[in-house]
Amino acid sequence: MKITKLNKNAAAIMVNRYSLRDESGHPVESPAEILMRTARVVAEAENNYRSSGETSMEIREKFFEMLYEMRFVPNGRTMANAGTKYGQLANCFVLPVEDDLGKGTDSIFSVLRKAILTLQTGGGVGFSFGRIRPKDASISTTKGKATGAVSFIKVYDTAFWVIGQGGGRRSAAMAVLPVWHPDIYEFVRCKATEGQITNFNISVGLTDEFMQAVAKDEDFTLRHPENGEMYRMVPARELFAEVVKYAHKNGEPGVLFLDAANRSNPVPHLYKLEATNPCVTGETLVATPNGWREVKEIKENDEINTVLGVGRVKTVETHDDTEVYLVKLSDGGEIKVTAAHQFHVRDTRRKYFIEKRLDKTKVGEMVRVCRGQLPNNQPPKSNVKIDDKDYGFLVGLLLGDGCYTERALSKNVVRVSTHDDEKVWNDLITQKFALVGATDMYKYVNKNSHSMMMDPKPGKVVAEWVKSLKLVPAMSLDKDIPMEYVNSNASFLAGMLDGLFSTDGSVDLSTNHPIVRFHTGSPRLAEKVRLVLLMFGIHGRVIKSRRVSHKNAGGRVISNKNPRYDVVIVGESFGRFFEQIKLSHPDKQAKMREAALKTNFTGGNWAAKIKSIEKIGREKVYDLYEESSDTWITNGYVSRGCGEQFLGPYENCCLGSINLREHVKRIKGNGYVVDWNKLAETVSLATRFLDNVVDANKYVSAVPELEEAAHKVRRIGLSVMGLSDMMYMTNVRYGSTQGQELASQIMEFIRYHSMLASIELARVRGPFPGISGSIYDPQKLSWTVPKPVVRHVSNFGRPELDWKLVIKGLKEYGIRNGAQTTVAPTGSIATISGLEGYGCEPVFALSYVRHTREGAEKEGKEWREMYYESALFESAMKSVGMSKAQRNKLFEQVRENGGSIKGIAGVPKKIAETYVVSADLSVEEHVRMQAVMQAWIDNSISKTINFSSKATVDDVARAYLLGWKLGLKGMTVYVEGSREQVVLEKKSAPFETKADKQVTSEELCPECGTPMRREEGCSTCPSCAYSKCDK
Repeated sequence: MKITKLNKNAAAIMVNRYSLRDESGHPVESPAEILMRTARVVAEAENNYRSSGETSMEIREKFFEMLYEMRFVPNGRTMANAGTKYGQLANCFVLPVEDDLGKGTDSIFSVLRKAILTLQTGGGVGFSFGRIRPKDASISTTKGKATGAVSFIKVYDTAFWVIGQGGGRRSAAMAVLPVWHPDIYEFVRCKATEGQITNFNISVGLTDEFMQAVAKDEDFTLRHPENGEMYRMVPARELFAEVVKYAHKNGEPGVLFLDAANRSNPVPHLYKLEATNPCVTGETLVATPNGWREVKEIKENDEINTVLGVGRVKTVETHDDTEVYLVKLSDGGEIKVTAAHQFHVRDTRRKYFIEKRLDKTKVGEMVRVCRGQLPNNQPPKSNVKIDDKDYGFLVGLLLGDGCYTERALSKNVVRVSTHDDEKVWNDLITQKFALVGATDMYKYVNKNSHSMMMDPKPGKVVAEWVKSLKLVPAMSLDKDIPMEYVNSNASFLAGMLDGLFSTDGSVDLSTNHPIVRFHTGSPRLAEKVRLVLLMFGIHGRVIKSRRVSHKNAGGRVISNKNPRYDVVIVGESFGRFFEQIKLSHPDKQAKMREAALKTNFTGGNWAAKIKSIEKIGREKVYDLYEESSDTWITNGYVSRGCGEQFLGPYENCCLGSINLREHVKRIKGNGYVVDWNKLAETVSLATRFLDNVVDANKYVSAVPELEEAAHKVRRIGLSVMGLSDMMYMTNVRYGSTQGQELASQIMEFIRYHSMLASIELARVRGPFPGISGSIYDPQKLSWTVPKPVVRHVSNFGRPELDWKLVIKGLKEYGIRNGAQTTVAPTGSIATISGLEGYGCEPVFALSYVRHTREGAEKEGKEWREMYYESALFESAMKSVGMSKAQRNKLFEQVRENGGSIKGIAGVPKKIAETYVVSADLSVEEHVRMQAVMQAWIDNSISKTINFSSKATVDDVARAYLLGWKLGLKGMTVYVEGSREQVVLEKKSAPFETKADKQVTSEELCPECGTPMRREEGCSTCPSCAYSKCDK
């Protein structure tokens, strides 16, 4: 069964992330089967209760139909883990931490153990450290001094390196400290200090008392957590400025408005809300459409290469002072990564690749290699303008057999080594140097060996040209290709490879597997050649060997203690080299041609064996996340690469999102309106689905408090996604007064029908066990209908809501779920749903360029550009009669305008007003959109308040004050260009770096793992040219 609403890319993402896998790691489910399994497991919870008139089979079919139609999509953990051994269906948990080292259930180290067990199942964990006594406080039992809250956060941070999340998604932790805690200044600054708190996101819990003191410019009291006594007074604005300063700098700490959250706490008799939990994904040196770029240069929304083509970076994350390992591979490459870094590693059947952390990977395992992409940049200018290919050839010539040391250049000497019997080749060298001003060529011949030195003249002219290049004068062992040349263009690079291989290359036809090699004494040069070859789709392997002593023509023994580095190309890569790189050296090109005439270029193992793993110290590390494939290419190797929810102690969040785009209907005149009846039906069924998840979830057996807390309140998080899509379709501007009202009306409607559904579940199944004493207690109901932040005056066709029915139901039956609604971040599930806007966020851009290999081969190209263009925006253009040519032109203008139509002339007014993107909104519009939705949400909202790079600290402060005044529960800010805002990796644990003893089949190449070919007493690898003969 095929889900018609899924495009090819969405289906691939869904299978890759959520399918069950066989023993080899290969997905075994189609998208429809994933949804059917999810529906079946969740519907089985129906058997726990007396019948409501429908069988569990009938409910399963309803669940499946809802999922199949993409009207509602559960969180990723539910789809990935339903029916599995762990069965962990929730995203995140909150654990309380008491000021006790180990005596109590919630003591510091008891909770640490529980956190580790929870993290192992894939759930993230949030903590409030507000009960920990402050730094330097007296300890009566030991007569010593306390180390403070931050010190124990560091203890947790250090301990989390033992957690191997493995599999599809890694989890992280959130640390919260209330603003009144004496250690608050240290906490706010703790992630700005190099090497501190690398596994936590941090947030400050702000109170109304504090914010009022800020507004009035008053002092604020820091208090002892144990007894509430005053610790000291501080200027509130000074402390607020400290929070804002670091949030502006890198997005942390976040802020949580604790009193606003507790005002909507349904069970204040059980606990106060203190902490929320984020979950982060990700992964370190990078292939991009613009060439190889250092990861520290990569910013959010930049394009990078992935195994599926080209994707955009959604998040950039960094860690200071993290333990790193040097991984050396059999193709000569090296990469420095953390123990948690995930490679694509070949499984035991050698057919598929699986994601595997370094600390779970052994020496000898095979890592996937991936081609890069040829950039299209102009090479650095020299003092002579020549064709790019000739320019590249001369640079390759100098790198191969050229002499351009500082001493030589100081004497205006540039020299090339060759052989006097290679007349055609020598004439070609003379012709090429003539392009940069050489008018003559001096030749020095060794009569015994026939080796020859060629000096182009006038020396000063040629030397000045060489000095104008980016080449650094060097001896042969230190030669290197500057990155400006590596990241130039196909013509230059083809010329450079021609120069390199024509001078210091060789073609071997002595076996049935032709080999082309480049020889050098410089390891850096060999590595750069490997990277350049990858951009041509050629896998070259760098093989290090000892130079053999030999006698020269005069009988003198020549020895060289320095190793030689050969870049070896065989199999299909030999064929690609022949097709793309025509060697100017006549004899070598003739051999290449002979190989092409007589040989099928087959074989090629795009993998490299891990030769060693060595701990080398601590460094700053980086992580990128690209959501389409969650992969990126690091030094040629495939690597793999979140939101907030207020929770009580040990509670979890069971999330799922309604796809608002699927809840509009066409009306006469080709317009769209909200399909309120369909939305009501989906809300009711989705509420039932999430209540079932509470029962279907397999909680951590070693932490029984998790299941107890979940069942006591039965908190669910019914979310939305595609709000901006709906607004585009209904011609409402996101962020406008009308847009704020529509968002408010939608969230009120969802809350209303979710509560009615939860009341009906309470009638059949009973209310949540902790209802007595809660705001929903039928005996003393204190819950009241929320009030909208904006007046509801527009007519969006919404049916009247009778909140009296809700009050009546609460008094009669109570309610099944202590909390019902949220707005969660929706990355992958929004992508598979085909949405242009995630969660409640505005659309990022109406058009941008992607690059992909798909279909490129048919066009005779390695890559082709694909233009992402908003289908909704194009439909709007069609509706006003714009031709295809006009639409294409407008999309081109949009791409040149950063994805926005703002300021572009000729766009119809209504379209220009409706189709706004995130950058078009003011900060106030962002904040108010969150506020109007928050009024109807009893959990919390994940939304980012975006600032331009020009935003000041005062701008962030004003946003926080506005958010507090409007009743937000928390805020996340992002200033464009800020980098260090999110948790990256778990700290590394020591692990074995030597290969385990194992039996190696003689049929497999010991270098690269490819099956060997047996010929006349010798076994030869068709991939890397390794050979072994019988004695």
